[in-house]
Amino acid sequence: MRSGAGGAMAARSGSVASGQVTACRWVVLLACLVWGGGRAGHAQAVDGVDAGDEVTAPARPRGRGVFQTTVRLPRPPPADAMSIAGETARTLPGALGDPLRILALLPGVASPLPGLPLYAVRGASPGTSGFFLDGMRLPELFHLLVGGGVVHAELVDQVDFLPSGYDARFGRAAGGIVSASTRPARTDGQHFEAQLRVFDVAGLLELKLPWGVRITASGHYGYPGPILSAIDSRISLDYWDYQFRLDWRWLTVQVLGAFDALELGSGNAASDDERISAQSTRILFHRVQVRARPMLGPVQLDAALVLGLDEAGDRSGRGVHKKFASARAQLHLKRTWLSLFAGADAELSYFSSENFELSLRKLRFIYDLEGPARTSSTGTDGNLDELGDLGGNRLGVVGGAFVHSELTFLDRRVQVHMGARLDVYHSDGVTLIGVDPRMQLQVRPTDWLTLRLSGGLYQQPPLFPLLLPGIDTFALKLGLQRSTGAALTQEVKLPLGFVALATGYTQRFHNFTDMPPIGVRTCAAPPPASLRGTAATLVRVTDGQAYGMELMLRRQTGRISGWLAYTLSRSERELPCGLRPADYDQTHILNAVVQVRLPAKIDLGLRFYVASGRPDTIDEGPIWRDERLAVRNNVRLPTFFELDVRLDKTWVFRRFFLSAFVEVVNATFSRTVFYLNAEDADMQGSGGARSPADREVGFRWLLPSLGLRGGF
Repeated sequence: MRSGAGGAMAARSGSVASGQVTACRWVVLLACLVWGGGRAGHAQAVDGVDAGDEVTAPARPRGRGVFQTTVRLPRPPPADAMSIAGETARTLPGALGDPLRILALLPGVASPLPGLPLYAVRGASPGTSGFFLDGMRLPELFHLLVGGGVVHAELVDQVDFLPSGYDARFGRAAGGIVSASTRPARTDGQHFEAQLRVFDVAGLLELKLPWGVRITASGHYGYPGPILSAIDSRISLDYWDYQFRLDWRWLTVQVLGAFDALELGSGNAASDDERISAQSTRILFHRVQVRARPMLGPVQLDAALVLGLDEAGDRSGRGVHKKFASARAQLHLKRTWLSLFAGADAELSYFSSENFELSLRKLRFIYDLEGPARTSSTGTDGNLDELGDLGGNRLGVVGGAFVHSELTFLDRRVQVHMGARLDVYHSDGVTLIGVDPRMQLQVRPTDWLTLRLSGGLYQQPPLFPLLLPGIDTFALKLGLQRSTGAALTQEVKLPLGFVALATGYTQRFHNFTDMPPIGVRTCAAPPPASLRGTAATLVRVTDGQAYGMELMLRRQTGRISGWLAYTLSRSERELPCGLRPADYDQTHILNAVVQVRLPAKIDLGLRFYVASGRPDTIDEGPIWRDERLAVRNNVRLPTFFELDVRLDKTWVFRRFFLSAFVEVVNATFSRTVFYLNAEDADMQGSGGARSPADREVGFRWLLPSLGLRGGF
């Protein structure tokens, strides 16, 4: 049963004098960035069945035979992935009925801004994660702010999460991987369902046609204005997405896309503590994929051709545009003791741009960041050259090849996975080459104990700190981002269907792109000297490291299921003042998720989340002689607590079903703190320095969710 979100309300903290502006501050930054300016462990069974088995279609509540069908999971999960599928992926509390949002509920994942789909995996920057859907790489998985996933939840068949240590089949990502697969239409006739939520409407149509043709068509249309107006009346957001899929024998044709438009009204500089100008943000992408997966004797072929369009800019359509064509092919040979994968892919992209004025300089918390990085030249329309290195027209060429082998010994008690990939990037006369070796070793000395060691080298080209449509294959002169590391996992099967996992990991980062300092220049990495415009303003290049331990106790079967996950971690960056905690670092993260199947087709879910605060910076004296050497990230924001509650009820009739759901995200009405005010702003009229608690900027929020879904 899919869930949805209804309305929202927010109450601003009384400790913030200009609450309307400060509550919007990070939202404004995200809007600028939007244009530009589980777990490692055993490949676990999914909902009680092994990957590759035929299972009841997860989109249907169980009932009479008319709702029963079987589909085959599209692929077994990678050996080092945590995989979730079936109804579990749609009814997790705190995920708003979106299978893709389960990322926030897993160990090793930090959510720097609770409530927003922004994730840092095992200490890496958010922009280094890779998002894949049915083999296609997507620039985003989520709509902006309160919007859900860009794919209809009922079509998401399986979600694999690989935080690190994955094999050579996945490349061009130095952080974590989220790989989702969708299902074809069911084979037992025609089906339709619709869902109404307070801020969007969704529909799904499934057709079984002659000659074995199956078709699905689905989408969302969002209108979350009332929810965002409760937070700040100047925020306006619209979004939509669509998906179409045709399956015939071993051929699949997919067409999908998503759109977001965010507007921020102007503020009053005379009364507010920072300058706010009207902002307009527009992002979209479209994909067309033709995919073939025939069997060629003992070899399975997976080949695809993809055409795409990505855009990011303002609502007038000006900004950056990317048109591309890509092709990929993979061969899989399986024998009793050997599985061999080999593949190659290539992409040719054409980038174009239209200059526009972002008004970033009018935002006080960005005002001091530009310095020499911002060019003073003007575009053809007289506006400031905001695009910089993203401006102009250029071609981008990306290609790669990989080989991956899985050797099995001693009755599958020892498995050795080895492989490597080669990637080549070319744009603006610069060519980069990356060679990434990977290896995993799994030993199962007894039926209840499994040990796994994985590691390798993971490289990708420079990117913005956040993944954005149309912004890639640029600034290759900065060099490749590189992550090297290893993870050791121990899995123990316990009575009553419980599984305990413990993972220790370490990673070393080189040439990583991180966020710029927000509101303070203390000990900040300087803007790259080779970049101009928005790229120079919003990109910082640093080295660093991360290490930690993850513990999980999980139960997947029975009426009571869920997990208890705890992460103890540290992420650091090498800054001018030395090795300091990274801006995304959260030392302690606890997720307790429980789902209970009650009689009368009622499901109850609870999630309790605790995360220690991110680092922030306050001055240690009235005058800083040298901001480059002053201590950075010397305090922590408050610990965040959150309780999410979800209830689903389904009625199954002879020819149709009806379900209702209610969910409350952050039922504890906890306060999200975004950052600390600058000292000079707080000193005005105060007679002295304030404590860190007095300088916290944020607000309390609550997101109640309710909706109705029905179909046949």
